[in-house]
Amino acid sequence: SHCFAEIIDNSIDNFKKNDAVDGRIDISIENGVLRFVDNGSGMDVTSLEKSVKAGSSDKSKYTDLGLFGVGFNIATSKLGDITTIYTKQVTSPNWYSASLNIRELIRKKSYLYECNEVELKGLSSVSGTIIEIQLKRESAAELSRKSSQAKIRQQLGEIYSYMIRQGVPGLSGDVAGAKLPVSITFQGEAVVPKLPCIWGEARTTTNGDAAVIKIDEVLTDRKLCETCGHWELPQADMCSNCSSTDIHLVERRIWGWLGVQRYIDTDHYGITYLRNGRAIDVLNKGVFKWY
Repeated sequence: SHCFAEIIDNSIDNFKKNDAVDGRIDISIENGVLRFVDNGSGMDVTSLEKSVKAGSSDKSKYTDLGLFGVGFNIATSKLGDITTIYTKQVTSPNWYSASLNIRELIRKKSYLYECNEVELKGLSSVSGTIIEIQLKRESAAELSRKSSQAKIRQQLGEIYSYMIRQGVPGLSGDVAGAKLPVSITFQGEAVVPKLPCIWGEARTTTNGDAAVIKIDEVLTDRKLCETCGHWELPQADMCSNCSSTDIHLVERRIWGWLGVQRYIDTDHYGITYLRNGRAIDVLNKGVFKWY
C-alpha cells in the first residue's frame, strides 16, 4: 500500500495545485499490469522527462506529498521492472509517454529512458496521467488475490482518511476531516476512509479528564532547506548544513487531537501522524505502554 501511496500522492498534489473539482484516481490490475489513471492536468514534456530521472523533480521534498524521481522510482521498482508514464495536457493534441526499465538500468549502468509522442485510442480524458507497471511475477500473483486487494483498499483508507472523509462521529472542527473533491478506486471498488471510533467530546473519563484533547501549537517560523531539510533561523541566507541557498520561510504548526477509543484492542491503537493531510505513520505506539 505504501508503494501505491507514493504514486497516488503525485496525483493528489496535482489536484490540489489546480483546484480540481472532480479528481479521480482509478487503479486496476489486468494481465500482470498495474495501472494508475488520474484526470489531472497532466505534464509537459520537460516535466515528464524529470519524472523518470532519479533525483529530479519540480516539486518540493518537504511541502508536497509525492515526488517523482527517486521516491517514485523506488516505489515502482518494488512492484515491477518496467514502468511507463503516459501524460497529456489540455493544450496537447496527443499523449506523451516515457518508459523506464530498472533491470536494464542496473545491467548497463546507464540511465536510459524513452520519451515519445503517442496516440491513445478510447480515452475520453482531455488531460491526465497514466502510470503502468509491468508487475513482477510474485507481485502480480499477490495483487490478483481478492483478499490482497481488500487489504490494500483498507490501508489506503487509513492513509488518506483525513482527505477523503467529511467528519468523525464525536469530533468537531477542522481536525475531523478535510474532504477533498477526490475519489480513489481499486479494481472498481471505492477506497473509503477508516474512521476513528472514539468517545465524543462531551464525555469525560472517571477522573474528570476530557475524552478528546485537541492540540494546536504554532511554532516560530523558520527557513527550510529544500536540499537537505535542515531548519535555519529566519535571517539566514544559506543552509549551514549543506551550504545550499535554496531555502525559504515556512510557517510551522502542530495540530490535531487525542481521543479515548471506544473499544479495547491489543493492536489497533496509537497515534497517526499526518503531513499535509496524508498519514505518514499510522498508529505509532511509541508513547504507549500496554498493561
